[in-house]
Amino acid sequence: MVMISIGGLLALLMLFRKWDIAYSLVVVWAFYGIISERMEAMDSGFMEIVITAVVCMVLIGIGVIIRSVQMIRN
Repeated sequence: MVMISIGGLLALLMLFRKWDIAYSLVVVWAFYGIISERMEAMDSGFMEIVITAVVCMVLIGIGVIIRSVQMIRN
């Protein structure tokens, strides 16, 4: 959980400091892979990991939308 949160934080930092949308989307792709792998296992012990990855994906997605709108306006 901690590593996923750190990965999400790094993606948001790259997005808002370096305007790097591609890096953030690659992190979302990686989180999707983690989610799909954990959902295959269907073990209740992994639900915290899945929830953390989903929350990070949503936050990064919102950040990408915000940055995209800012890039279009500039």
